[in-house]
Amino acid sequence: EISDDLLDLMSTSGGAETARGLLSLFFEDQKLVTDRGVEEMAGFQQNGGWAAQQAVADAAFAGGAQTLGIGDALAGIDKPVLLIWGANDRVIPLDHAVAALSVFPDALLKVLPETGHVPQVERAAEVATAIDRFVRSIG
Repeated sequence: EISDDLLDLMSTSGGAETARGLLSLFFEDQKLVTDRGVEEMAGFQQNGGWAAQQAVADAAFAGGAQTLGIGDALAGIDKPVLLIWGANDRVIPLDHAVAALSVFPDALLKVLPETGHVPQVERAAEVATAIDRFVRSIG
């Protein structure tokens, strides 16, 4: 499953309002939705960028569900895996991360509270620390 809000935004004509909507959806901390970020994202949508993003979304999430089944490919990974997820991800539910734990033979899930779809931005230091600790634990 994928957020209906994301799918609705992806069906628009793009531009600053859509960019603001996407960023608002991605970030739990709305202070990170800045005018500069909106301008940059809207800029990426120009000159065919938005049509390309829509084509990717249409291919990946047709009918509101992920069309690419990667479970079998992921099951072939026999190395330790660290999953990092925002507890308040409004794009892809936390349930997906929990379900992924059963796919990997050796996986750890780090859930970051008060964090949305982009924990690497919202909680960069915590993500870096989690990755560092994980790498050290398997090294």
